[in-house]
Order: sequence, then structure tokens, then C-alpha cells
Amino acid sequence: CTTIVRDRENTTGICCLTAATPGMVAAALLLATPWTVMAAEWSAEPRASIMSEFNDNRSLTTGPHDSAFGYVVDAGLPLSLRNPASEISLIPRTRYQHYDDQSLDSEDYFLNLHSQLDTPVAQWQFNASGSSTSTLTTEFQDVGLVTEQKRRIGWDVNPSFKYKMTERSSFRVSGVYDNVSYDDSPNNGLVDSVYSTVDVNLSHLASERTTVSVTGLYSKFEANQSGNQTLNIGGQLGVDYQFSEKNRLTISYGYRQTDYVITNSSVNISDSSSGRIYNTGWLYQMETARISLNLTQSVLPSGFGVLIESREARIEYDQPLGQRTSSFINAHGFQHRGLNGVGAVNDRDYGRAVVGARWRMTPYWLLFATYAYTWQQFLNATESASSNAVFLGVSYADRRYSWSR
Repeated sequence: CTTIVRDRENTTGICCLTAATPGMVAAALLLATPWTVMAAEWSAEPRASIMSEFNDNRSLTTGPHDSAFGYVVDAGLPLSLRNPASEISLIPRTRYQHYDDQSLDSEDYFLNLHSQLDTPVAQWQFNASGSSTSTLTTEFQDVGLVTEQKRRIGWDVNPSFKYKMTERSSFRVSGVYDNVSYDDSPNNGLVDSVYSTVDVNLSHLASERTTVSVTGLYSKFEANQSGNQTLNIGGQLGVDYQFSEKNRLTISYGYRQTDYVITNSSVNISDSSSGRIYNTGWLYQMETARISLNLTQSVLPSGFGVLIESREARIEYDQPLGQRTSSFINAHGFQHRGLNGVGAVNDRDYGRAVVGARWRMTPYWLLFATYAYTWQQFLNATESASSNAVFLGVSYADRRYSWSR
């Protein structure tokens, strides 16, 4: 499947669900309406958190900067409708950030929609997400932090269909339409773009523990403000091996061919690029602890109007310390490179490590403390930037309210 972008601000180790727009929500609800004619259960789960933050380089800049101190308030209301064959969930969420340097203040909004219909031989899904965020305080992988206060409006839709052909074989097709725009674009160096993908997958259960697969990939990237039109075609072979119920390894490896045309007032480029694509994941659930590792190489859209090649590594470790306490360590790093050097001024290496602890004071209240170290190096810069941040906060997740009809 295709992953769009991640919000870096999940520093608490608590799940934060991102994002959709009212038009997408309405369309998805209309699609989902026939699914809910049988007896259904409605539910709501209010949640909120507030945390303080100290950061010695909040904008992750190599230039002169001061330390920042502030607080972040985050609130959401997950809503869901379920019956034995289908489900719909809608999660509106808002985040307010305030700092002693008021130029960093921001209000961000998120909405996430998930809908699913299951039959004995098929599964339909329709997911949608969207966000309105500040580029100064919210870091997305496709652009990073920006030193100006600009709004980033992003939304995407992700339909998929899976069909069980036999007891051992299945077919899946999925697509993504991702639209991103910025205030004052492209004068601020950021470029509006549209990215669409289609993935077709065939999988077969070769043995009790082994699943093999083949996937065809197609994507199109359009950034009209920079005159960029890029087509990408690829394929992957994969294997999923389950050593035990708690130990699983997934490997996929393939090849891509990328053709692009960039035409504007200053350049006229037509070229192609090819390379490997892969995704390796390992998950091990110990008696109490959990560890996961993921390595990927792929092409991704960027906020600079070009498609980039991304190499990424991620490791996560969770360890309970007692009945009410737990700790976690997460590390994430990537390299971004322009294809054939196009957009190389934005090539960068990035790494972030987070360590923290949680204490569940009551069934509804959670206290957490987190330290995060972030490092970044643009290849055309002589210096790298780094930051140290400390977070201390409390979150509240109310009991699940439900009713049936």
C-alpha cells in the first residue's frame, strides 16, 4: 500500500490520528449509507491532552535562534458506527500550540475518515484524510519545517478493494489521490501538487506460515507551478513469513522506472530515472515488550515541486515497567535525494530519536514524559542543525460511550 505523510508531532507515544475535508466526508458517508441498514452500534470516545514543551531549536535552523518554551493542547472526538458487516469511523481533532515566542503559535485542524464493508469473499474500504497546519511548527516528511508561518492544506482519499479468489489466493487493488497546497505558493519556495497512485496486488498462501505476493505500481505527480509532470511505474515481489504467532518478517523488493518533464520559464528538462524499491519489516512481540523494524526505499512527492527518492529506517521499542508504567524508544531516519539531481538544493539527511515513559494514574488519565533529539543536514549547507526537546504532559481518554439502534 502507499503511505502519504506523517505528522512528526506525535511525541507522546500516544496514537494521534490524522486527517479529511467536508466534501470527502460527505462523499464517503453517502457511499457507506447502504452498509448500515442492519442493526448498528454508535460510539463516541472523547480524548484530550495538554503538554509543556521546551525546545532549544524549535525551527531546526542553522541560523541564530533562541530556545522556545510553550504548551500544546490536543483534543479529539472519535465517532464510529459498526454492525457485523461494516464500520464507519470519523475522528475530528484540533491542536493549539502556544510559545513564549508568539510567532510560533498555531492552530491546526485534522479529520480522519475510515469506512469498511466485509462480505464472505470481498472487502471494500474507503479512507479519507485532511489537515490544515502551520509549516512553521508541524513537520511533514515531504517538506520538513519551514522558517515562515504558512498554512499547509492537505487532503487525500484512499479507496481499496480486496477479493478472495480461493482459500489461499487473493486480489487487491487500491488507489490514492493526494492534494497539497500552501499559502502564498510558490513565492515561499513551496509548490502545490497532486499525487495519485494505483497499486494492484496478487497474494498466495504458499504454506501455513508463508505468503508470497506480486505487486504492480503506478503513480503520477503533477506540480503545475513548477511545470513538473512525472510518471512512475514499478513492480515488486514479496514474501511474508511468520516464524511464530509473535514473530513476523515481511520483505518486498522490486524495480521502478520514472519519466519526468519539467517545463517553465527557466528550464526545459525531459529525462528518466530508474532504481530499486523495497520494503522490509520485522515485528517481534515478546512476553511483555514489543519491537518493530522497518527499512524502505521508494519515490515520494515533495513540497518543492519534484518527486524524490527516499531511503528510510524506523525502529520502535515498547517495554512495560509495571502494571501502570511503561517506556518506549523510537528512532527514525531518512535520506531524500532528487531524481538525477533535480531539486538537489533540497536534498537532506534527517534523524530523530525519542525516549519516554508513561504512567497510567487511573483508567482514564495518563501522565507522560518524553525527550526528543532531532538532527538534519541539507547537502548544500555547510552546517547541520539539531534540537533537544523535553515534553511533559497529561492525557485523558474518556470511557467509550455507545448506543444501539
